[in-house]
Amino acid sequence: MKIKSINDVITNSSDETYIVKTPLSPLEVKEKFEKYMHDNHPDDWHECEYFGEDGYTFIPDSYISEEPGEVTIEWNVMCNLSDAYKYLQEVFGEDNVKSRW
Repeated sequence: MKIKSINDVITNSSDETYIVKTPLSPLEVKEKFEKYMHDNHPDDWHECEYFGEDGYTFIPDSYISEEPGEVTIEWNVMCNLSDAYKYLQEVFGEDNVKSRW
């Protein structure tokens, strides 16, 4: 890949981190999100590390509770996962999901 601008560096070098406001534990959030993806978006949810030409997966790398009532979900990827944000909003509600950045 050839970097063409500063924006390319910023866009392609960041991870994706979202915070879900919920009383659920990280494990419960993981189970709920996995079930939703399996039931509603199976083509985007593959049990593998990487897929597709872009080399990313919708399976998060971690679910962490850093603050009471919040679960941080993180993908350590080199691309943007705007659909992941949309899917999290579908599961937990638009008002309950925000980007860390």
